[in-house]
Amino acid sequence: MKTVLNIGAVAALLLSLTGCQLIGQPSDEKLILRMLNTFEESLMAQDIDLVMSHYSEGYSDFRGMNKQTLRQILTTIKESGDLNDLKISTGEAKAVVNDEGIGTVGPMMVKTVQFNVTQTYTVVKEDGSWLISTVQSVQN
Repeated sequence: MKTVLNIGAVAALLLSLTGCQLIGQPSDEKLILRMLNTFEESLMAQDIDLVMSHYSEGYSDFRGMNKQTLRQILTTIKESGDLNDLKISTGEAKAVVNDEGIGTVGPMMVKTVQFNVTQTYTVVKEDGSWLISTVQSVQN
């Protein structure tokens, strides 16, 4: 009986010490998809501050738009009421991280009364968080 208790105690100790390695942390791909989900939720809630928290300070797009300009545009769109008809679909999105530690996630379907686009995001890890650094859009 004493041997069984000792074995149980040793097993419990080993599991508690190695539990983190056995369970592991979420992969970068899972973390990126989580970020994408909270990004989608913040857009649907029209919370511009929370939306912008998902963008890198070094954000730029194909038109040369930076983070400040994007904030101004989103604020204007929200004030006009055009975000009310926003529809987003991230269900098919996949995340991939390359050997340099840069991620890509998409496709993300974004539809309003004014446009219907498919977007792919390039994401970078800054201070432990994945953030959007560029956006590619294709008109549908």
